[in-house]
Amino acid sequence: MPITWEELDDPELRPDRWTIGTVLDRLAEQGDPLAPLIGVQQELPRL
Repeated sequence: MPITWEELDDPELRPDRWTIGTVLDRLAEQGDPLAPLIGVQQELPRL
């Protein structure tokens, strides 16, 4: 689940806070924080 930097400071943050059953509600409320990255070309460094 993508979360914001601010949400990392939430003392109630837990790995099971969101589930497959709640993800659509969260996206409807918060939007998708990764949406601006869709379609953006990225270049990975060579190994």
